[in-house]
Amino acid sequence: MSTMGVINSGLDSVVIDLAKGPSTRLIERAVRAKTPLIVKPKTNADSEAMDSRLVNDTRDSLIVLVDSVPDVAVLQSAYCDVTISLDGQEYMFSTNVLDVFERAEGCYVEIARPAVLQTWQRRRFFRATVADSTNVSIGPPDQFDKPAFEGAVLNVSQDGLACRVSRRAADRLTIGERAGVSFTLGASSTWLRCNAIVKSKTPGGTSGTIILGMQFEKPEHTREQQTKLEK
Repeated sequence: MSTMGVINSGLDSVVIDLAKGPSTRLIERAVRAKTPLIVKPKTNADSEAMDSRLVNDTRDSLIVLVDSVPDVAVLQSAYCDVTISLDGQEYMFSTNVLDVFERAEGCYVEIARPAVLQTWQRRRFFRATVADSTNVSIGPPDQFDKPAFEGAVLNVSQDGLACRVSRRAADRLTIGERAGVSFTLGASSTWLRCNAIVKSKTPGGTSGTIILGMQFEKPEHTREQQTKLEK
């Protein structure tokens, strides 16, 4: 399921797609720890979530042990939403059931292995809309004098910024990638330069554009830059 990086948003948090590498490592950890998870079949509106445990995996699937399955026949080939908790953080994915087989210790459900996981990203600060037209230059990390492309700043906070860029420019960055950003705020002549991490991509509202959500790497801020962002 492709969500362009963001599938839901609100005042406090957004759901983002993790990159494939981190997703793979998290799944491997969950399998080794035989992590509990919640499987919610989408067979009908009244379907109940099933408490289960991740017990094994193959290259293409995950094996889940469920204490009890209300209706094995209905579960076959069902579409499911799955939630895993690791280190206090929830990770989600949607998948389909490949096989169901019952044993004395319970019911084993084989589900398709997801390519990526999704998780909640909290917005820790209020984001202010930028009134004046402000551009941001985006390029390699730490190379603020070598911008690869520019975007229009939509809002900014102590935590990060959102900017609208062309789809071609957005395709040059992946979720989780670091970049160097440079911009000024309003009539200020002070340049803010820091590294940031791409946290989300979502359609930009106009044809051929994408909105990038970027989180600042705080150690890169100078005291003057931090003061500017706090105003």
